[in-house]
Amino acid sequence: MPSGAVVVHIAGVHALGSVGAAQYLTEHPAELWAELGNTSFSMVVGSELDGLTPTALDVLVPPQPWP
Repeated sequence: MPSGAVVVHIAGVHALGSVGAAQYLTEHPAELWAELGNTSFSMVVGSELDGLTPTALDVLVPPQPWP
């Protein structure tokens, strides 16, 4: 963003899907930065949960930089 702010949008097919996506982002920031740097991107993360706890995370669509 021009102001230098960082904006993260997380949307799931359902609320718990958002929990899985957030978990992926917290576990992989260095990898995402190494690949994309300061570039805006979209990606799709699938997750399996045990209650509210993600037990498996899978990148279904890898990070796609925005034009």
